[in-house]
Amino acid sequence: MAKGFDTTENASKLAPLIKSQGYEFVGRYLSKSTWKLITPAEAAALKAAGLGIVLVYEDGPTSATYFSSGRGTSDATRAIAQASALGAPAGTAIYFAVDYDASGADIDGPIASYFHEVTATLGAAPTAYQAGVYGSGKTCQAIGAAAGVAYTWLAQSTGWAGFQLPGPWSIQQGVATITCTLSVDLDTSSGGPYGAM
Repeated sequence: MAKGFDTTENASKLAPLIKSQGYEFVGRYLSKSTWKLITPAEAAALKAAGLGIVLVYEDGPTSATYFSSGRGTSDATRAIAQASALGAPAGTAIYFAVDYDASGADIDGPIASYFHEVTATLGAAPTAYQAGVYGSGKTCQAIGAAAGVAYTWLAQSTGWAGFQLPGPWSIQQGVATITCTLSVDLDTSSGGPYGAM
């Protein structure tokens, strides 16, 4: 199992220290919000230190009103452009977040519509990136099955529906902490592929 973490902070200058502490990957953001957006320079620094980079797209997906097929197309299009600018190779996973305890109706309705468009848009791009979903166990299980999503990232919120469902999840998020002076959520891979660039 690979050990890593996700953070909204630029980790460029700390990349060698992160690697020396036994971490194998860093989760960083794609977004229209520039404050948390990974840059090509940061990606290069992380890669030079021997770290994998897990990409997650998030623009505030905290209720059902965020999700629609049109939003899936626009988010995936932006994610493709940003991942390409980082030099992410074909086959890299881009996880799209569902950052709330979604109901079954939300999952089967607007969230599924969103992810169908995400997977279609990613698959049609020359880079052919793979779709991933971040969210509750219930969301990950349902979307992984229904929308052709290749990777699942279980959120750390233990009270969300399906947290105890059996994985294996591509990545499981752990506790929030400070490591290498960064505010992070710790993560562990299941031992199989998890789509890092």
